Amino acid sequence: IKGSFFQPEIFCTVSIINPSSFTVTIDGIKGDIFYQQQYIANVESLQAIPITANGTVTTEIKIIPTVSGTLNIIQQFISRSIANEFFFKGHVWVTGIPISINQKISS
Repeated sequence: IKGSFFQPEIFCTVSIINPSSFTVTIDGIKGDIFYQQQYIANVESLQAIPITANGTVTTEIKIIPTVSGTLNIIQQFISRSIANEFFFKGHVWVTGIPISINQKISS
């Protein structure tokens, strides 16, 4: 977590797996993060990430939370009732091809 209270920035480390037999490039990631079906943050990473055939890359992605989203997450952490109910809805561009993603984020 970086930034300030009014402009918080959360950085998330993710692993991306390339199950194919050829090298691909992640051209961009853009979408929204939801916690318990409530929109809490925007995600945008436009850095190119090459991944070799059958390889895995670990990268850091900047998440820009809303003020209400930040307060909701802080409240959940303080009450120790936070659940792994984070979802990503958006697109990942793989070698120029947009792929829609709507899935739970696991830790």
